[in-house]
Amino acid sequence: MPRCLEMFSEIRGGEKITRVTQLVGSPTGRFQRKLAHALLMRHADGFVRQSGLSNILSSEGMWIPPFVVQLVGEYVIEIAADIQAGPSRLDRAQYGSFIRANPVFLANTRKRATIYWNCYYQHDANGRTMLGNRSWISLK
Repeated sequence: MPRCLEMFSEIRGGEKITRVTQLVGSPTGRFQRKLAHALLMRHADGFVRQSGLSNILSSEGMWIPPFVVQLVGEYVIEIAADIQAGPSRLDRAQYGSFIRANPVFLANTRKRATIYWNCYYQHDANGRTMLGNRSWISLK
């Protein structure tokens, strides 16, 4: 069973939020595996993030949408394509509820996607640049 080595706490909107910064061990149960894949979606390596996404994209759980929506904001073309292809597997009500309840998070994530697009893909002539925008539509 994984155990937490380090945690970080901060205050956001008057609430204390505690995040795990380092885990050791292997996940054993179904929920633990889902959680491990969600945490891998925050990995520095985009291929690891994409693998975590593929293992969790069709999962249900009210804690999953923030991980997936945040990936759209990072605007990695291959990950945006996976998210765009995944809506038939997504719980639309769950994602819609998360997006409606977190307009500031959504606005900041969209801004981040726009900045990434402007920096890395603006001059990409093969049409891949629209995937991020289509991914937003898919999640709504």
